[in-house]
Amino acid sequence: MHQEPEIPDLRIALFLGHPRSDSFCGALAMAYAEGASGAGAALRIFHLGDGEFSQDLITSSPNDQDLEPMLEQCKDAIDWADHLVFVFPTWWATMPATLKGFLDRVLLPGFAFEVNPHAPSGYSPLLTGKSAHLITTMDSPAWVYRWMYGRPGDRAMKGGILGFCGIKPVTSTWISRVKHLSVPEREREIEKVRQLGGQSRIKYQQLVRRRTFAAWLRAVRLQFYGMTLLSYALGALAALRWTEATLSWPALLSGFVALFLIEFGSVLYNEIHDRKTDHLNAHAGPFTGGSRVLVDGSLTVDQLRRIAQVALGVAALLFIFLLGMMALQGLSPTWLACAAGFLFSAYIVGPGYTAPPFRFVYRGFGEMIVAFSHGPFMLVCGWLALGAPLDDSRPWLLSLPIFFSVLGAITLAGIPDADADRQADKNTLAVQLSTDGAAWVAATASGIAVVLLPILDQMLMPDDGLWMKMLIPIAIHFSILLVLISRYQKSGAGCRRIDSILFTALSLILWFSIVPLLELC
Repeated sequence: MHQEPEIPDLRIALFLGHPRSDSFCGALAMAYAEGASGAGAALRIFHLGDGEFSQDLITSSPNDQDLEPMLEQCKDAIDWADHLVFVFPTWWATMPATLKGFLDRVLLPGFAFEVNPHAPSGYSPLLTGKSAHLITTMDSPAWVYRWMYGRPGDRAMKGGILGFCGIKPVTSTWISRVKHLSVPEREREIEKVRQLGGQSRIKYQQLVRRRTFAAWLRAVRLQFYGMTLLSYALGALAALRWTEATLSWPALLSGFVALFLIEFGSVLYNEIHDRKTDHLNAHAGPFTGGSRVLVDGSLTVDQLRRIAQVALGVAALLFIFLLGMMALQGLSPTWLACAAGFLFSAYIVGPGYTAPPFRFVYRGFGEMIVAFSHGPFMLVCGWLALGAPLDDSRPWLLSLPIFFSVLGAITLAGIPDADADRQADKNTLAVQLSTDGAAWVAATASGIAVVLLPILDQMLMPDDGLWMKMLIPIAIHFSILLVLISRYQKSGAGCRRIDSILFTALSLILWFSIVPLLELC
């Protein structure tokens, strides 16, 4: 019988930031502790106002000032805890000096964060994997604190202090208009906080699941799959319009899911084999530098590898199923053998981008592989999924603008990663040709994609005006890309984030798939 693994007890470090432990905040802290303890959580509680420690940093480096015994205990508790709780009053729109001095003394370099020239901010958090909750009281109404003051204490704790150290998420409970609360009303607030503590273990388990789901969502990198779907759909639609192929949804969907899973597995292998350059990358962005799940410890190499292997295995079964359906349609053995070889070559062009033994990107062929796999390969797979002829050159011609536009975008994507890739021996075009040279290659490749349009329009659909109707907006889009690249080069080029240029280059690709899709429909 399957037995669910036991979830370990939640470990909570609770800090009372009010100078007086017999205050309303003190009562709230004790109520939270009672609720959490009753729910099975392990607690360590500290009344900061009762401790003897200097709130001031008096040395040039925080690490040069010895920690008092209480602060050593607090530091150990923070390291031990899964969840931190801070109970404090909001004074002058922020926290008391007791709590601020405590944070100044305890959140030390080398413990809570470290200087990292490779990180985008110049610093790396060291307390990742922990969460926190703020319970704060205030005399002003909550709407005044939020909208008029801008919740400064809340924002400082969540972003500038705890978030900076990697403690996320940080949630908060505000108890407002305290000076106007009657005794029964205060008792009700205390009871609410007690119940909050009682729910801490369940909420933490939910948080862990949400955090894991969010990490996998980042690892999947869904922003890269749209081109796969469009190219594949374009190939299938071309087969229906230009040949005698008939629509088979089981064949079409099984082929797409298989290719999706191969791309998914390839993305995960890319995370594994690029972890060195990702750790060194100081310019990571939404399209570059990996998903960061290994850099920040959200997931492990073993987790990524296991899921990648499952994805590639399921994809192989779907390919076999697809070929079986094609065999039942009476397609020749020669056609089936060629189609099988082409489909299963996805295992070379996908994982082989970074994974041994091919490691195309480390050998200088990475951009070409990406451009081929996201353009011609996917389009021809859609064509083959419906049993269209293998000796027809039209799907290859139709994919050429996609190939060159993807080549331009992926070449640009190497620019922010160039310094880290160079240190990791990743041989991208930005490393081989310099960032300035890569920019020129990207502009040239994207330009070739645009120049091909009128030629292919006459070759493939002379009566329908495939791309000609949209040639002017496409040319304008390309001109904007040229201007952005030119400005980048005039500013000195170099390895840095170029998000606006990348977005422009990536969106240019859509013209070469969406426009013919609409025409073929």
